[in-house]
Amino acid sequence: MTIRLILLATVLAIPVSAASAQSAAQYGTYGVYGIAPGEKVTVPASKDEVWRLQVLDLRREALEMQERDGGTLTPEHRAMLQAKLDRINAQAQRD
Repeated sequence: MTIRLILLATVLAIPVSAASAQSAAQYGTYGVYGIAPGEKVTVPASKDEVWRLQVLDLRREALEMQERDGGTLTPEHRAMLQAKLDRINAQAQRD
């Protein structure tokens, strides 16, 4: 019990710098990156992984749209999805 009290007193006695106090006030309890304690964060490993995730997201969107369209995409929806894919691929070529 005494060790805990000494440790607590030591931690409380450590001065807080103005920069860290300002940082805490500016970013709140979620820290600099807005990540809650214990929140799982996934970072894409490479540009290829970013491209793959974008294409998978587009695929999910296309399948949902196809279902809403009764099993076959309308020409307008097909053109919209193709334009999105073209943008994703063009961005990947630039990177």
